Amino acid sequence: MSIQSSNWQTPAEKRKSLLASIRDDWKLSPEDLVKAKSQRDITGVVPEHLEAAEASILAKNAPDIVSHVKDGTYSALQVTTAFCDCLHELFFDQALERAKALHAGFKETGTVSGPLYGLPISLKDQFHIKDVYTTMG
Repeated sequence: MSIQSSNWQTPAEKRKSLLASIRDDWKLSPEDLVKAKSQRDITGVVPEHLEAAEASILAKNAPDIVSHVKDGTYSALQVTTAFCDCLHELFFDQALERAKALHAGFKETGTVSGPLYGLPISLKDQFHIKDVYTTMG
């Protein structure tokens, strides 16, 4: 199998592409960046730039998030948007479209489809995903 040159991005091109896909309201301010550089351990810390509703979602564990989506407290779109605000490998458009479709189905039927319904996941870019570049492998 040969690598097609049209599928290749240099690290600089990849970085530029990723940065362009981040919404402005999801970007950290210069002050937030300075503060983040001084923090040595951010394990379990919910970023301060988040709105209260997003911070509330991200502070919960996976079973609680799924439970709240199932009972209608949160929509799949709200949860996905909160996670998009904190992620860096970017399938934002695909994730938000899928979340909208899930929420529309929930509003129509009142039921969820699957045990992890509404819970976003993050994958390392070592996994092969249709129409997404893999940097390892």
